[in-house]
Amino acid sequence: MKRIKLSILAFIFITLSILPIACNTSDEINKKPDITGSISTSPPQSEAGLVLEDKAPDFTLQTINGEMIKLSDFKGKTVMINMWWAGCEGCVEEIPHIQKAFTKISENNPDWAILTINVWDTSISLRKFIENKKITFSVLIDPDKKLPQGYLKYGVPTTFFLDVNGIVREVKHEIFQNPDEIEATFMSLQRYNLQ
Repeated sequence: MKRIKLSILAFIFITLSILPIACNTSDEINKKPDITGSISTSPPQSEAGLVLEDKAPDFTLQTINGEMIKLSDFKGKTVMINMWWAGCEGCVEEIPHIQKAFTKISENNPDWAILTINVWDTSISLRKFIENKKITFSVLIDPDKKLPQGYLKYGVPTTFFLDVNGIVREVKHEIFQNPDEIEATFMSLQRYNLQ
């Protein structure tokens, strides 16, 4: 009887010890450092994120230079929307691939558009980051947190590809390994533009 009680207690102890790890309940996972080095919590996330076949909610955001960009202005184009943050290692790793794809696409494919949305950095730190990385694509910012939360559900990096009617056709939760992967995804979406 004593052995059974000890076994049950050991099982409960082990279960309670590993439960926070298995469920990612640690508050540290959802915290990000701000530019002063202190810890801030991440932006709130919605109950449901955008999924395939969803109509992408419209938004109007400003670029780092203050230009206002509206998603609906891109109707009739195939659009890539990349959500990122400069403190995200994967996001930073894929930026050169996005830059190369943007350069090639802007020269050869006027019906394709790349929009990137920085979801965390301050304007000051973001300007320095853009200069250091020699980014020429438009970086949208959301200082007033007006972006529909469905875009933020999956964290960063997350990339949505929309067809010419603004329907979500691809959702990528991993980083791009090369610029050709971005171009190939754009090419695969052309089948929806013929419908």
